[in-house]
Amino acid sequence: MADDLEENFEIGDEFMPSARPQEVNSSEEEEEEIKEVNKPTTNKRKQPPTTETSSKKKKRKNITEILELKKSEMSKASFATREFIKILSEYAQKKLSGVEKNELNLGGDIDARLGDMILKRKKTHRLEVGEQFKKKFVKKLRSHKKAQNPSRDRRSPFIVVLAQSAVRCIDLHKQISNSLPSNLMGSLNWLYAFAKHKKLAEQVTFINEKFKRDEKYSLDIVYATPQRFKQLVDAGCLSTKSVEFVFVDYSFRDVKLKRIVDHNEIRADLSDLVYKCFLPVNAAADRICLKFYLA
Repeated sequence: MADDLEENFEIGDEFMPSARPQEVNSSEEEEEEIKEVNKPTTNKRKQPPTTETSSKKKKRKNITEILELKKSEMSKASFATREFIKILSEYAQKKLSGVEKNELNLGGDIDARLGDMILKRKKTHRLEVGEQFKKKFVKKLRSHKKAQNPSRDRRSPFIVVLAQSAVRCIDLHKQISNSLPSNLMGSLNWLYAFAKHKKLAEQVTFINEKFKRDEKYSLDIVYATPQRFKQLVDAGCLSTKSVEFVFVDYSFRDVKLKRIVDHNEIRADLSDLVYKCFLPVNAAADRICLKFYLA
């Protein structure tokens, strides 16, 4: 600071100390000392919280406790439907513009429109996944194989089975295969689509070569994770134009007791897939061509 002062800088007289210090009466000095000694001291250290205040802090419930509290509610057949609609509706409100909603025919009551796309699960939701698939889709798969529509997009599966992981996709394939009649299962063309199976570029090449080798080859079922399936659609080696059903492995819980919609990233991928790949199928037609089933 001294280096910043000008050479002619001078301190004003009003700031200079007086030549002689002011004399103070000794009796007054003693009184001041007594007051200083008797002055109560203030402890600035924070007092530890009492047991009463600490007990008021709410303990955060873990997932096991939450599941126990919501056990009766989650056991209802309509719970998954209502929750799934809420998730998709919230995504639409945050991510889609008014124009995009109108293009997907969601300009009116979004919840009602989405509800029309979800198959009822009242009599099946307590069954094993393989049995649920059998009850809902055996007749539909037989009709699909019998029809052999030539205008159908070969790269578009009839049913997409969505799960939260590669391991779960493989497990679902086993359960569904064991539940379906052997003659029907032997006639179905299926495909795995998840990240741990192959790298994206490798899987794109593999699928494209498969269709080139056999001009009559067409997909019936794809077992996939949401992110990888969308990547393959974006890459052009798979399509959703002829998809009629999306089977979501909704109620399954992993080792951490989380479902497919309990993982933030997977839930975002699933919502993105629904709006970018599946709902345009319904928007392009006069009727609802694609429906969801929540296992």
